[in-house]
Amino acid sequence: MNKPVVRVNIEVLEKLQGKLTDAQFSRKIGVSQSTLYRIKLPPTDGRYSAPGETFIAGVLNAFPKKRFEHIFFLDCNLQVCKKNQKEIP
Repeated sequence: MNKPVVRVNIEVLEKLQGKLTDAQFSRKIGVSQSTLYRIKLPPTDGRYSAPGETFIAGVLNAFPKKRFEHIFFLDCNLQVCKKNQKEIP
């Protein structure tokens, strides 16, 4: 069974990065440049890395007015999601 995975919305991440280089942006969010590079790759790329705690916390800390759900989303097998999904009014 596939487990849900947190993914980053690349379009939002690139807007947050603005004109900063990857080196500048990775310093701002407190991760290595290679981590930022791997997270930006498509999930189908063998070098891809899902965002971990340090990356997520670094982005949220660097952009305190942004909420988790504005930048990140849960990507999962439909069966797993439906089983764990709660109805939101």
